[in-house]
Amino acid sequence: MTQHYTRNTKQVSVYCSTCRRNTIHRVDDRRLGPCTEHQPSGLSKEQEKRHRAKEEAEQNPTLPF
Repeated sequence: MTQHYTRNTKQVSVYCSTCRRNTIHRVDDRRLGPCTEHQPSGLSKEQEKRHRAKEEAEQNPTLPF
């Protein structure tokens, strides 16, 4: 059963399976969020899509007429 936190709760100390110790986790919408001790690995699908689009735009600039 998941625990719901109050609206005023911003961070809690819980066990992180990645860090293998108790760390500070963010609370998002009254539910437990990600660990604040380590960075996520890689980019999300949306971030990858934006990154690819930006690279393509840099490689193929539009010419003014």
